Amino acid sequence: FIPTNWILSDDPALYSDIIDISDRLIINYRKNILDVFISRERSLKTQKWTRTTEYDPNYDKEFTWKKEDFLAFSKNYISYYDTILNLIKSHNMKYNIICYEKLIQSGEKGRMEMISKAIGYEHPLKQPIVKKQSHKIKQVDAFSNKEQFLSEYETVDEYYKILNLI
Repeated sequence: FIPTNWILSDDPALYSDIIDISDRLIINYRKNILDVFISRERSLKTQKWTRTTEYDPNYDKEFTWKKEDFLAFSKNYISYYDTILNLIKSHNMKYNIICYEKLIQSGEKGRMEMISKAIGYEHPLKQPIVKKQSHKIKQVDAFSNKEQFLSEYETVDEYYKILNLI
């Protein structure tokens, strides 16, 4: 299990140690970098990283879009996955990649099948108790400065918007 904190550990040996003791690795990533940015900003502001109870409307409060913050985040996010994949490959470790968006869009049975296929059918799965934190809203509705977001985001290069691992 490699943490999904979007920032590399200060000790890269940690990842090598994890890889060395692993039987199989699964990389679960989000393709849409803006969605990751929005989710991370909301979690940082509310300190809610998972949801196992009732929905909290405070999680979906608007925040201020700053293009430079998004670009810095995007560069770190892309670099994180590049580094992890290169490290895994340098260890000749087998790995599977699961796209979060595809996983979430699948029904319960489809999700369990995707995960079983990735980890191997010999490992029984339990239904997780974690629920999606936010309600489905348009990306623009995450920001208090919607016009600024719309004008600036369209100028962002596609490279910083979408992560294609598969």
